[in-house]
Amino acid sequence: MTSCKNKPIETLCLCRVSSDKQAKNETITSQKQACLNYAKHNGFMIDKFFDEDGVSGWGTSRPGLDAMVEYIKEEQLYKRIRILCYDMSRLARNLTVYAKFEQVVIKYDLELQTVVGGKSENNAMGRFMRGFDVLRAQMFSDELSEKTTSSMRALCTLGFYPLNPPLGLKRIKNGNNRTILVRNEPKASVIDDAFAKYASGELGTKHDVTEFLRASGAFQDVKLNDTKVANMLKNEVYTGIFAYDHWGIERQEWQMDKIIPVELFRVVQQRIARHVRVPYKSDIA
Repeated sequence: MTSCKNKPIETLCLCRVSSDKQAKNETITSQKQACLNYAKHNGFMIDKFFDEDGVSGWGTSRPGLDAMVEYIKEEQLYKRIRILCYDMSRLARNLTVYAKFEQVVIKYDLELQTVVGGKSENNAMGRFMRGFDVLRAQMFSDELSEKTTSSMRALCTLGFYPLNPPLGLKRIKNGNNRTILVRNEPKASVIDDAFAKYASGELGTKHDVTEFLRASGAFQDVKLNDTKVANMLKNEVYTGIFAYDHWGIERQEWQMDKIIPVELFRVVQQRIARHVRVPYKSDIA
């Protein structure tokens, strides 16, 4: 039987960039090149890459990392495994996620190296420093998230809607370089018509609304289904006057185009609740 020392060494490289890193022009390609340069300088080759493009290091959904772990479990009987990544934050920005990977490192006595920090010893101090680096990366992500949330909440209090626009609305910059929502035609007009027809009973069911939207030809780039349309019919954002309870924003008029009047929205909600045909009158106010 081959001893552990006589097993060949295989180097696995994990490269990950999230959307914020991509915005700064850090790509999988540039990260790979940095790892290749490091490996060449230190006298070894990279045998296999595992990529995660547009994947957050904070989240628990890690396809590249999971695939690498499965590969390690299958191959560790025949090879010694060396892990290389640009820095510890590429492995994870979440200590809970990384703790699971650290168990794999310990169990199979993996060699771990980073371009930024070099070789990490697989002992108590090495494990502490790796955990510390991941915790520091997690803190950076948490602080960034808090700042982003605070900024978005502030925009909400001023009436600027910072979240993804619903169907029929799109983002533009106004004269003060603020992002506002405006009607996205022809979708906006078709949605307005759909609300009116559903309120009057001309469209009897939510499925009828779905078919009406599909037949309009305005939504060929959108996968419409009854669930999406049901959510659309309950979306008060179309009125331009609503509250955002998640951030404690009271009901207000927002800096955005209105697709339907408030009274039409109320009639549609009554219709949804009662499942009866409620006529809509344009002069109901």
